[in-house]
Amino acid sequence: MNNIKCYKKFVIANSLIALLLSFCYIPNAIDSPDNLIELIFLFTTHIGYVAILAIICSIALFPTVALPRIIMQAVIAVASSILLVALLIDIIIYSHFKIHLSVISPAFLALKVTDFQRLESIAFIAIFLIVFLFELYLVSRFIKQNTNANNKYNYIFASVISICMLISCILFTTNKHETQHKFVKITSYIALFNATNELNPLLKLNKITSKQMLPVSKLAFPQMHKNNYNTKPMTYNNVYDHKNILIIAIDAWRADKLNSTDTPCLWKYAQKGKIFTNHMAAANTTKASIFGLFYGIPADYFDFVTATKQSPILIDRLQQLNYQLGIFSSANIEKEVELNKNIFSKIANLRLGSTAATPALRDQQATNDWLNWYSNCNKNQPMFSFIFYDSVHEYDFPPEYNQEHTPLSGEKKYSEIAAEYGQDIMNQLYSISTSYVDSLAGQVLDQLEQTGDLENTLIVITSDHGHELDDYNHKFWGHGTNLSSAQLHVPLVIIDKKFNNTNQPIESDKLTSHFDLAPTLLTDYLGAKNDTEDYSIGYNLLRDDLEHKWVLASGRDKYLNYFGVCDENYRVKLLPSGFYRLFDTNNNVLSDINLNYNQINQAFYYIKKFIY
Repeated sequence: MNNIKCYKKFVIANSLIALLLSFCYIPNAIDSPDNLIELIFLFTTHIGYVAILAIICSIALFPTVALPRIIMQAVIAVASSILLVALLIDIIIYSHFKIHLSVISPAFLALKVTDFQRLESIAFIAIFLIVFLFELYLVSRFIKQNTNANNKYNYIFASVISICMLISCILFTTNKHETQHKFVKITSYIALFNATNELNPLLKLNKITSKQMLPVSKLAFPQMHKNNYNTKPMTYNNVYDHKNILIIAIDAWRADKLNSTDTPCLWKYAQKGKIFTNHMAAANTTKASIFGLFYGIPADYFDFVTATKQSPILIDRLQQLNYQLGIFSSANIEKEVELNKNIFSKIANLRLGSTAATPALRDQQATNDWLNWYSNCNKNQPMFSFIFYDSVHEYDFPPEYNQEHTPLSGEKKYSEIAAEYGQDIMNQLYSISTSYVDSLAGQVLDQLEQTGDLENTLIVITSDHGHELDDYNHKFWGHGTNLSSAQLHVPLVIIDKKFNNTNQPIESDKLTSHFDLAPTLLTDYLGAKNDTEDYSIGYNLLRDDLEHKWVLASGRDKYLNYFGVCDENYRVKLLPSGFYRLFDTNNNVLSDINLNYNQINQAFYYIKKFIY
């Protein structure tokens, strides 16, 4: 009997400790309460949920009261220490990854070992020992107390839990679906809600059954045992006009920086081609976006094709047509983005990157290497080349290029540089680095024009992603943080003599995506007969009868991938937890909007299209 009374006190004490710790989940919820009713629901549900877990754990450990007192002390102290430390780990993991330990296995398959450095730095063993000693002291103290005394706290504890659970149930069941949806969002950290399809807001609001649409949490990390990318036989027409193809990509180049002031060289040549003024990158990160550019499929397939070294159909076709291939990246494509293991895995003697000391010098080296490669190529054999510049991403340029400002390339974060120099200086430095890269790209295009090969070269000018300069006063700098226009809207120019020879650009304002480039090249220039949907989620850019109503984009939230449905007015950020968040194109949170669930269903289809 003494053991039982001691155990009751011990359970109440640890339940209160767990309750206090668990409040750390609340700031990581999808939404926060806006009124008193939502606040009451949050706290009553939170207390009730923690109480349910505490009751389950206490029932599981209750048989220990039959053990001798010393053994019981040791067992429940060890068990409670494990549970509290597990709760602490789960809080940390959820704050970073938005998932719980219960679903860690499939999600963590997609993570790199280095992603855990932050977690490994915490001395969990030391924490466990401290918690264990405290728990041992706690149980010993309760045993030494007068266990025959009437403990009113047992009844108070049980009453509070019961009232909280009752209030939570009444509030949820008596409110309409829209309010229930908000309730679920403000308690989105609760694993029970995340795991229940009936409470999943995407499924609940649209009244879609699990057979029609899988939860986002499953789609974000598909179990790809096989895929059907490049498994459907490709058929081709004979190609008699083997155009040279040149892709110039500038890392972190914004769409509004393609102009006659910041990029006069590129702007001059753009007048000979077609400018797509409403073009979206495949992602807000380099690796995912360049992957989408060459494969025409989402970055969720990156790990699979990397493991199997499955090159894109575009590269395979170029090699089949005996193109001379030259890859000229400034940054190291092996260390930085692993493109040597997928996109360029079948290219012999692959140039992995420049070796100079600074991004500006590396960009110059890439340009020089291209000029040398071009001059030594067999002009009777078609050429494909890809030049990828990096100076804009690093705000770098040679000191002699601009006498007024000093380049800022280094290890500092954008936000730290902005705090030190201010937004105006940041904007100027970004523009200077953009102009510097423009001068290098101009050397390449001038060489083609001087040799007469410009007429026989298809030129694609674009970027991997945009670059935010605190455009919306949200303190966002750089990329990889949101799906705003500043981070996704990038330039795209396609130059081909068949467009026009009037030095007046053809502009298209239709919504386009990086996923469109591979189908365009394969269909219009490399003879592909297959429908583009056989190998891509993109369209042929040069077909006027095809236009995106929305585009898919991907991003990263610290360590986990997510997807976004992007149209002219808003972004739907589909989270791995199974929830979504709504933003406008300026990354302002939207609360009320009529979602197009056909778009969301189509996005899920694209994400898993090439999986079986």
